[in-house]
Amino acid sequence: KVVVHGPALPLFDKKTADPGLQKKFQMILDKGAQPEMCQVSMKVFKKGLDALVDGFKPTAHPVAVKRIADLQEQGYIYIKP
Repeated sequence: KVVVHGPALPLFDKKTADPGLQKKFQMILDKGAQPEMCQVSMKVFKKGLDALVDGFKPTAHPVAVKRIADLQEQGYIYIKP
């Protein structure tokens, strides 16, 4: 799983995303990663999934921090770049 939120959202804007980042993102998608974009962040930045690079779905919980906590309870670890 990859959960993106807050100021990281603009990095995945289709119009401005860095080609190198897009290539790396596609590599993790090809390996089976399941990326989620924070629903609240999309509202704050006024960006829908259609404005983001392909592959994202909305977070299972509207707030990404809660989603991350839920995943940690399931055994996932949190890595913040």
